[in-house]
Amino acid sequence: MRDGETDEMRDEPSTAGLVGRFMSRTRALFRKARNFGVLVGFMFGMDEPARRSLHQFRTTATQLPVPGAVGELCGYSSLTVVAGYHLVSQATRGRNVPPMVVKFESRPGKISFERLADEQRNETLARRFLDEFMPQTYRLIGHGMRNEPSALVYQQRVEGKPLRQVRFRAIRDNVPLLQNLDGFCESVLQMYRDTGHMPDLAGSLPRVDWLTNLLWRSRHIFLDFGTNRVWLVDTGFQSGQESTDEGPMVARFRTWLRLQTLKWYQRKLRRRLIKLKRSFP
Repeated sequence: MRDGETDEMRDEPSTAGLVGRFMSRTRALFRKARNFGVLVGFMFGMDEPARRSLHQFRTTATQLPVPGAVGELCGYSSLTVVAGYHLVSQATRGRNVPPMVVKFESRPGKISFERLADEQRNETLARRFLDEFMPQTYRLIGHGMRNEPSALVYQQRVEGKPLRQVRFRAIRDNVPLLQNLDGFCESVLQMYRDTGHMPDLAGSLPRVDWLTNLLWRSRHIFLDFGTNRVWLVDTGFQSGQESTDEGPMVARFRTWLRLQTLKWYQRKLRRRLIKLKRSFP
């Protein structure tokens, strides 16, 4: 204790400390409000923040680990933006390289290496059941926006529309597509029966849009009408978020709800397939 300082004076918080805590809490509230605004905008299809992030990525990410040209906006979420990506290197010159997309963080550093590794482990688990429905995906930590350390995901580009944008009456007579959707649902259910986990069918948006938990409102399931294929574009998931036995109660309820709607949708598919089979023996 310094000369002239009493116990009461020592225990009394300093003005600078109070101001610091106030500013820290204010910044935290501002970040939460901003993130909520992004989620709400995402829910209503407002893509201007994603386009700004894409422009900044194009102009400041000059040390990408995989040489290539960044293309058009393909999608976005509360943390990431997805853009077309064309590989450019000596190894690919003159070759027919399949189209790809790159997923980058709109705020570099929010996705840690540990989370990326966790998603990779869970993707390996999911591929035991759903490999035919998953595009090739590569995760790494590299230089992203402003050349800051950032999670980057390079993925085989798939064609088609999200299931949420497809009315059932548009596919009700497409037997191959109905069969593939039924096979996808069965593979997800088999994964759940064997492991107690499901893949990420909806993402983080259900925090503000609970209807996304309904299977037919999924943003991650794509239907390719050219090949009648079904794709799950978000191939990894976080531990404790896609199980009815692990993680927060809210996450368990979301998983239970997704599971029930998936079972209902599969029954609907099978009823339609039986009806078509009777109509066209």
